[in-house]
Amino acid sequence: MKYEPFRLERYFAEYEFSINRQLSSSDCESISLNTLFDLLDYEEKKEFMNMTFGYTESSGSIRLREEIANLYSGFTPDEIFVAAPEECIYLTLNSLFEKGDRIVVLSPIYQSLVEIPRAAGCEVVMWPLLNREGNWEIDIDFLKKTIREKPVRAILLNFPHNPTGFMPSSEDYRELVDIARKNNIFIFSDEMYWLLEHDYREPLPSMCTVYEDSVSLFGMSKSFGLPGLRIGWIATKKKDLYSKVAHLKDYTTICSSAPSEHLARIALRHRDFFIGRSRDIIRSNIDYAVGVFEDLENILEWNEPSGSSVAFPAFKGNIRASDVSRDLVKGHDLLMLPGKLFDYDDRYFRLGLGRKNFKDALYAFKKYLESRYG
Repeated sequence: MKYEPFRLERYFAEYEFSINRQLSSSDCESISLNTLFDLLDYEEKKEFMNMTFGYTESSGSIRLREEIANLYSGFTPDEIFVAAPEECIYLTLNSLFEKGDRIVVLSPIYQSLVEIPRAAGCEVVMWPLLNREGNWEIDIDFLKKTIREKPVRAILLNFPHNPTGFMPSSEDYRELVDIARKNNIFIFSDEMYWLLEHDYREPLPSMCTVYEDSVSLFGMSKSFGLPGLRIGWIATKKKDLYSKVAHLKDYTTICSSAPSEHLARIALRHRDFFIGRSRDIIRSNIDYAVGVFEDLENILEWNEPSGSSVAFPAFKGNIRASDVSRDLVKGHDLLMLPGKLFDYDDRYFRLGLGRKNFKDALYAFKKYLESRYG
């Protein structure tokens, strides 16, 4: 199969490590190994220092999968499969779909979630989020109409949503499950920002725990702020899908990094620290961002996020985010991600709310906008 260039990742590859101030990073603030070690008791430190660098199980070490299974009510380690987060997407979607399958994909979306099914020959229907006076909503009527027109094989969801930060209500979430169940539709649920609901509202249950015909994706990169570990996983009750993913992984990485798996297991044991830390940073950054957007209300439109470490505001008038982002990287040492990279309206751009230096970057952005458009 041939894939289109991954525009977002190619953009980051060009600028991410040469630009000092980042406005659009989606991961949360990471930590040093020393900070992680400070959390450990004597036995945990001893265990880490005695770790070997051998192979791990292809599906992930049993001890890691046991720790992951604790996140999901009613799940066992044999229903958890470990791989790098993007690898999980690649393996799972290539195991699920065949040429001619009709699928519905929430939009805007991370490109691989739509590109891989397209490359497999699927008919892809984009399901756009609605923006009503600065608040994002899902269009249930659009979904129902699409299903009535022609059978749908699967729905690809992402909650909390990247890049908007949208979270559906519990009622809408349950209705989605009911629609899928009544119409025999599989759900792939990208939950990489799970547990980052704002205002400390109760997290939505993972899709795999409420709908039997589904798979949920999660990992250490976003909510835990540990993207360098490259550890993610899928959780599913579908034994046939699990088997297909396992067979396909024999042709990719075979197994994950033993040190990464060990560190991921330690972080999961201390998940309250990591998740609480990420949510506190996000909340503080949102409060600061709201003030900046109020000061620049003639230039910017704030679209309130309800979960995750990202938001998706927009420029007013004729200002194009792609033009601004080009100007920022060339002359202002500031990286901003335009919505165009999500195949979306070029007025929009992604804000990354999970890092401690966000306020410095947003302040520099504010000064640029005041001098350029004020």
